Amino acid sequence: MLKSPSPGAIIETGVVEKGAIALDHPLPMRDGVKVQVAVQEIAQTGAVPLTDDEFRSLPFHGEWANRTDLPASEDYVREERAKWSQRPFREG
Repeated sequence: MLKSPSPGAIIETGVVEKGAIALDHPLPMRDGVKVQVAVQEIAQTGAVPLTDDEFRSLPFHGEWANRTDLPASEDYVREERAKWSQRPFREG
């Protein structure tokens, strides 16, 4: 029987792909930990992606452009974003 989440429970969002749940990012838990999983479908918001011009007009766009502590800030951000999409726990 499924219990209510305990205090400190981790609640994540993912997508079902070929019958498996692919989370947005790895869980901050060690391998081998026994977990309880409850699945609830989330309604789609119908949000429309921004155009390039709309994205460039957002106040945070370019906020790292003048950083001197990051010699190649564009490369750094690109590498960090690549890590976000890596899902080592998902088998193809």
